[in-house]
Amino acid sequence: MGGLCFIVDGKMCIGLVIDKNEGTTRIIARIGEVEYQKTLQ
Repeated sequence: MGGLCFIVDGKMCIGLVIDKNEGTTRIIARIGEVEYQKTLQ
């Protein structure tokens, strides 16, 4: 994985990936279990 990420307490908290070939940007974020379940719905 290439990009920028921030680590808190030894775990990735948030990451950013910019794909210059596709012109897209993706964000990866650690969220809690309750928010995860809401997101799935």
